[in-house]
Amino acid sequence: MTTREYLEQVRDYKRKIENKISEEYQLRMLATSLSSFSTGEKVQTSGTKDHVGDTIVKIADLQQEIAKDISEMSDIQQEVSSTINSLDNSLYSQLLHKKYVEYKSLVTVADEMGYSIQHIRSCHLKAIESVRKVKGFKR
Repeated sequence: MTTREYLEQVRDYKRKIENKISEEYQLRMLATSLSSFSTGEKVQTSGTKDHVGDTIVKIADLQQEIAKDISEMSDIQQEVSSTINSLDNSLYSQLLHKKYVEYKSLVTVADEMGYSIQHIRSCHLKAIESVRKVKGFKR
């Protein structure tokens, strides 16, 4: 794992959770729109298919996955935040927190912190290097 991959874990989990929530919403919409209707003809089938029931089971499974992912994301966010807060340079800590925990762009970070974007980019590279050293990553 690289230093950036380590720091971006929280954002990756957040996206994964958002995708699953969206999928759950779609399944809920599907479950409420499913209905059986009769064409007047009776056709013998090998069995009845409970589409609504199957969809509800999928929703329940997805909800369990979402809960598990939220728990894992919380643990990772706590660990990443702890690493960021352990840096000796408070500017680096603040910058990395805004970028990787609050998901802000470097332009927004620069504006909020009152520095030029060039200065923040330079500090960002140095802050990444500080995390690399703390965590012992190769790159």
